[in-house]
Amino acid sequence: TDGSGNYSFTVDKSTAAMTLTATAPDHRDGTGTVTPNAASVTCNITMTAICVVGGKVTDGYGPVSGAEIYVGGSLKATTDGNGDYGFTVDKSDTAMTLTAKADDHRDGTASATPNAGSVTCDITLTATCVVKGTVTSALDGEPVVGALVTVGGETDTTDEYGGYRITADRAPGAEINVTAEGYAPYGGTVFTDDIGVMKDVVLEPAGTVITDAEELKAAEVGEYVDVVFDAKAMNGSFDFNDGSVYIEAGLFTGYKVIIPDGVLTVKGDVFTFRGQVESDGDGKYVRATSIKPVSTGNPVRTLGMTNHILTSNALVRVWGRAASVGEDSFILSNAYGDITVKIEAADAPDEGDFAVVTGIAGPNGIRAIEIIN
Repeated sequence: TDGSGNYSFTVDKSTAAMTLTATAPDHRDGTGTVTPNAASVTCNITMTAICVVGGKVTDGYGPVSGAEIYVGGSLKATTDGNGDYGFTVDKSDTAMTLTAKADDHRDGTASATPNAGSVTCDITLTATCVVKGTVTSALDGEPVVGALVTVGGETDTTDEYGGYRITADRAPGAEINVTAEGYAPYGGTVFTDDIGVMKDVVLEPAGTVITDAEELKAAEVGEYVDVVFDAKAMNGSFDFNDGSVYIEAGLFTGYKVIIPDGVLTVKGDVFTFRGQVESDGDGKYVRATSIKPVSTGNPVRTLGMTNHILTSNALVRVWGRAASVGEDSFILSNAYGDITVKIEAADAPDEGDFAVVTGIAGPNGIRAIEIIN
């Protein structure tokens, strides 16, 4: 065809009826039938102009491969490894809505009008993360049934096993909140930057708010308390087998608090805590289910003022006179006995010097971290 779309060619008039097929870029093929029974015969052919709709499907982490592109209910294309797709429609079609679907993503949509040979239509998806876990009670470890769990605005209610499952938007971090009748609300952060994460939650029972030491002293055995005044540890939790510390607050001192397993406190630590009031032969105490640090005390156990059994791996401070100084150790003598101090030769004090040693205690002495003499 020429610039006006006209064409012509010559055949024998005796030729039988024939089918003409027209092909052109950006068009569907068109056909026409003609019988060459005269000196000239007209055969006009109508073609349908087409448009290639294509683009890229991405999420916040990059291209999405394997995403399926739908128009209405019809599957039109699937993205390749680079997130690219393309399909052909008639240029005369009206504006259309494209929907992209992919595993572990929320559906994404975009609009395209096929009014040119090609139209770019990029689609952005939101990656999702499945957050699941269990909600249990801090008192007995039993499942909490019917707790409302919210992650990133999506919610679920725990089942008979305390389990929940929520599909949330994938992000570096999302807020998780849990509420249940009879329990204090829980709030925290869960990292949802993967396809799936586990997040177990332990709920604290809703307890009596204790604002001063006298209220704590008056609390009844079996009562769950939420101690919000600043309690200061008079000893470290590693000093007793049950992990207990005695707290001081104002004029009221010496109230026993058993620290939860896996949590260490040292003398001078200040914290608030929750737990249940219990009692033994020595009186009432609180078995804490959680503590919240306010400030940290000096993490050094001081030796030399009293007889003190060295605990392996404890951080300690001890002082006395240096004796029997060797290449890698010396004896530190004080009124309570002799202690072997392991050191580098360059750090050793001179024999007879008064020295203060901070180090790690073990069954055979102290490995020095710092020596002041």
